[in-house]
Amino acid sequence: FKISVLKPIIDALETLSGKTYESHTESMRVIADHMRAAVFLAVDGVVPSNTAQGYVMRRLMRRAIRFAFDLGVEQDLCEKIVPVVCELYRSDYPEVAESEEKVLEVMKREETAFRKTLRRGLQHFEKIATVRFSEEFNADSLQSDPARIEKPRLTGEDLFLLHDTYGFPLELSKEEAYRRDYRIAINADQEFDQLMDEQRERSRT
Repeated sequence: FKISVLKPIIDALETLSGKTYESHTESMRVIADHMRAAVFLAVDGVVPSNTAQGYVMRRLMRRAIRFAFDLGVEQDLCEKIVPVVCELYRSDYPEVAESEEKVLEVMKREETAFRKTLRRGLQHFEKIATVRFSEEFNADSLQSDPARIEKPRLTGEDLFLLHDTYGFPLELSKEEAYRRDYRIAINADQEFDQLMDEQRERSRT
């Protein structure tokens, strides 16, 4: 990540966040890699969506934005990073320079929309996890058996609530659980799928 086609992106992230690459290596690597890939998808005419290549682009952007959030970058990620990526490749790939304005517009629109979802979703994610923790481990049981202290276990119903009510994507909920070392119920995927099927059936009727 210190080679010529990535180091300028890392430098821009350090300037934007006020953090160093050495202290936030994983976050900056994810952002640099994912934003570069998303730019080239946009150059090829892909736009973020829930299907096919658009879904891949959306996943890349959302993950980059989430890691940027950890760096304290809560706005203007695309505005600052997309031009850096385009500058790196404009001489070798003329289509990058030709599409820069359009690419930036598409990616900024996705960032703006997702940041609203991210802030709201993270708040409710923590609330749901706190409820699950209090349900599983009450004060009496913790005093009698301290070894029982564990991380909250999220259910398929919890994941569905985050997705359906607060617009928090399933894959992002799982990644948030992983980042916090929270547990996910063994049958969570099946329960989530069942609730999604029931929702679709209600929508049809």
